[in-house]
Amino acid sequence: MNNSIEDLKKILDFNVLSPRGEVKLAPEQDWSRCRPVLMPDGTMSGLKDHVKVGVRALLANPFFGLYDEMGGMKTAQTIIAAQFLFLMGIINRVIVITPPDVRDVWFDLDLGELSLHLFEGLPTRISEFHSKIKQWDHGDWNTSQDQLRWIITNYEFIGRSKMRLRQLEAYCGPKTLIVFDESSALANKTSLQSRACLQLRRKCARVVELNGTPITDTPMSLMNQANVLSPTILETPYLTQFRERYCEMNPYTEYPQIDGWKNLDDLQRRMAPYVLRRLKENCLDLPPKLNPVVLDVKLKESWPSYKTMRDDMVSWVTANRASIAGQAMIKAMRLAQLTSGFIGGVEEVFEQLEQDVPDFMQEEDWFLSETPSPTAAKVERLSFKTVHEVGREKLDYLLDFYAHHLDQDPAFKLMVWCRFKPELHRLIEDFQTRFPNIRSATLEGGQKKNDRNLALRLLHPRTAIQNEPARLAGMYGTGSFGHNFTAAHVAVNMSHDYSLFKYQQGADRLHRPGQTKPVSYYDLVAVGPDGQKTIDHSILKVRKTKADVAKWTASAWLDVLRAA
Repeated sequence: MNNSIEDLKKILDFNVLSPRGEVKLAPEQDWSRCRPVLMPDGTMSGLKDHVKVGVRALLANPFFGLYDEMGGMKTAQTIIAAQFLFLMGIINRVIVITPPDVRDVWFDLDLGELSLHLFEGLPTRISEFHSKIKQWDHGDWNTSQDQLRWIITNYEFIGRSKMRLRQLEAYCGPKTLIVFDESSALANKTSLQSRACLQLRRKCARVVELNGTPITDTPMSLMNQANVLSPTILETPYLTQFRERYCEMNPYTEYPQIDGWKNLDDLQRRMAPYVLRRLKENCLDLPPKLNPVVLDVKLKESWPSYKTMRDDMVSWVTANRASIAGQAMIKAMRLAQLTSGFIGGVEEVFEQLEQDVPDFMQEEDWFLSETPSPTAAKVERLSFKTVHEVGREKLDYLLDFYAHHLDQDPAFKLMVWCRFKPELHRLIEDFQTRFPNIRSATLEGGQKKNDRNLALRLLHPRTAIQNEPARLAGMYGTGSFGHNFTAAHVAVNMSHDYSLFKYQQGADRLHRPGQTKPVSYYDLVAVGPDGQKTIDHSILKVRKTKADVAKWTASAWLDVLRAA
């Protein structure tokens, strides 16, 4: 049976199983120990039923995947379950491994989830295992002999150093729970961080995976996540076994190429007893998440350059039909960057590196890297040397957009997502020039700790200034994981990425517990002077359909370019 993309969507977009399904649940607990949580209307209330079900599942199963939709309170369920396990005498340590930008979601004393959900008086020590060890205590830590220890670190920090891995191993044992947050970071079985995490997992009695998007692209991303939970789930420890059972392979290519999927019902059946996936709309009373609105931005000064570059790309694809995939993606990035008013800094970099697409960009999660590879760092240095401004149509539109909303709401707060760093940096400068008295901040890779802390607090409901306006701008990926920006209810995508995974992560920073208003999303889409479509339209279409751009033929690229 060859499953269609609609069958695949059922696994990604709907419940991997029913909320109860085959999952084993522990008995009801003393929920009075749990702190009230902030509801969308601003009131404090007890735990939602889906949270109680998730906690009971984590208590009953030594290995479990909590795959609730982003904003579904996965972190809260894990923290509550870990404390019950401690009180039951089953664990005394919790190791949490996250992407680098998500450590503070757990650890931060002011904004972190642990500070919200720790039981009153429970002796607890929370440590951040990183280049500088930080920690804080909760409850009667100094007077109690029984203490719960939390250690928060990130994938890359332990994956790149055997010494750090050995240090962390010392805390693993039969009474240790290990938590893999954003577990799609484990999708690549051969990566250093996946190998390090598997080594730790084998020494821990209990494991939890948290992931709002467990299938980032295809069912292949589930293979290693399932195997880290337990090799008994799928019984496919090797890639060849997984392909044989679930993949339709192209028999005519020199290297293995997946053409389709089969037996997904078997994959779902095997996963069902060990995971929960609930959608927010089914378990949380949140304000509406409105459909994205496309705002056409006419290119004027940029249009001649855009037409020339697009026509040149059509000619290039026509002349290079045999092998275009890698370079075509880079040329399309360059075309997309031009719709944001810049030229250069993309294709020229790869020409200097004499590479089509560097290895570090082949992975879905390359942008999660805390310490860029030497090639990635060189790409960034070279790109800023070669970039030139050719227009500012989207920027001017966004500034007017903000001014219009500010006239209507003097406390208007806005979240902006960008794909390109030069675009982000120009936005910062021009926003501060036009709105010098409005608080603003930026989220991007490599920024100083103090700058990042300011950015995370600007739109967080616990620290945002309610009656003042604000603007936060971030890069896809580096700012879109785990954080809470529900003080804002409007998000604008200034430029666009092919990845549905990154887009969904960014969108759900605003639509989650704590939000009190309907959330609006806007896509700035470049059009020609007479409304002609551009590459922006094609990217949005690819993002929606989850098409694999890397497999596009020359004919597919020509269709896109001629429509753009």
